[in-house]
Amino acid sequence: MATLKTTPNDNSVQDFLNTVEHEGRRQDCERVITMMQEITNEAPKMWGGSIIGVC
Repeated sequence: MATLKTTPNDNSVQDFLNTVEHEGRRQDCERVITMMQEITNEAPKMWGGSIIGVC
């Protein structure tokens, strides 16, 4: 069976968002994260180096 290359890790979601230079894009990301939290009742988690999701 194949192993997944993208897995959840302990990297900081906020640190990743701080690297997004475009203010509008960063605000959009923060809103999507808020919606994900409201829907799933789970905290955001980094998956790999550039994907934000929930576990």
